[in-house]
Amino acid sequence: MIFLYDIISIIPLSFILLMLFGGNLNIPQNITGYIISVIFSLWIIILKNTGKKSRLINIGVVTVFIIGTTLVSKPEQREFLITEYGFAFYVILLSVIGFIIGILSQKTLWIKRIISLSLFAYSVSAMILKWEITKILFAFICFVILIHIA
Repeated sequence: MIFLYDIISIIPLSFILLMLFGGNLNIPQNITGYIISVIFSLWIIILKNTGKKSRLINIGVVTVFIIGTTLVSKPEQREFLITEYGFAFYVILLSVIGFIIGILSQKTLWIKRIISLSLFAYSVSAMILKWEITKILFAFICFVILIHIA
């Protein structure tokens, strides 16, 4: 049950962070960033809910795979991956921040209240100042606020 609650509370936070800060970090606003965010968030949640030994093995396998493919690839391919898909680092960073915020909000009532209040204040200020806010972002904000109220 904790696994499902982690998914419900962490992935929307990762999406909100990606939508709010994606433009500033030059992350393309297409499906690729969201897929990377979901995959990485799910991987972190799975690591959180497994034993210590499997965590180390899982992290080690992924790290060795990434370093190995980087070392084996040609310099032109490495440069292409860094320039074309460098935004994936920022997506992963925002997913980790969403995970940390989600875990902290599960453990502390005051952090949950601060997150809800700040998201509500952002929504109200966006309406008053007539900022462009997408429907999906507003839906995720309302979803997170409802989760924290319940």
